[in-house]
Amino acid sequence: TIAPTLDAIWTIGASQAVDSVEAIDQLGKTGKIANGSLGLSLGSLDALRQGKLIFIADLQPYLDGYYSLLEAYQYVKYVMLPLGQISTGPLMLTKENADKVIDINKRFPGVRGAS
Repeated sequence: TIAPTLDAIWTIGASQAVDSVEAIDQLGKTGKIANGSLGLSLGSLDALRQGKLIFIADLQPYLDGYYSLLEAYQYVKYVMLPLGQISTGPLMLTKENADKVIDINKRFPGVRGAS
């Protein structure tokens, strides 16, 4: 649980997340500043596993490209279009599910963001 008196940092990219973790460590503020990210990489996932990030919002850009191509193909071949929006995320990653995503990133580099 995060105490309401903690400061917070939310970073946009994976490299900024890793940099912010290092900066917080250097300041001796680990555990005193809540830190989360929208960027996914092996470095940010490792920080998440260690509890130095409290979340990563996995925006799943792979699915954006996958569904776009799938829709274009289905339209050209069968004149089919989806009826509504197709959700591609985000999937919220936490310390509890970081190991599984790390394993996926190691087996399939680039599918879940930067390696």
